[in-house]
Amino acid sequence: MKRGVRIVSFGFLLLIIEYIICVLLFYIEPYFRHDSQLNLEYAIRGANEVNCLLSIFSDFSL
Repeated sequence: MKRGVRIVSFGFLLLIIEYIICVLLFYIEPYFRHDSQLNLEYAIRGANEVNCLLSIFSDFSL
């Protein structure tokens, strides 16, 4: 039981780190690239990745 709690808490820690990276990419990327379509693609990719991770962790916790 204790091992499962550690795995889930480590998973949520990775999820939080991934979310922070996606948010940073969303806000920092426009300063390096001037193509708004490419910035939108990065934002969509980051949101899809976070949704994928959320679905994985929600399935794992069930």
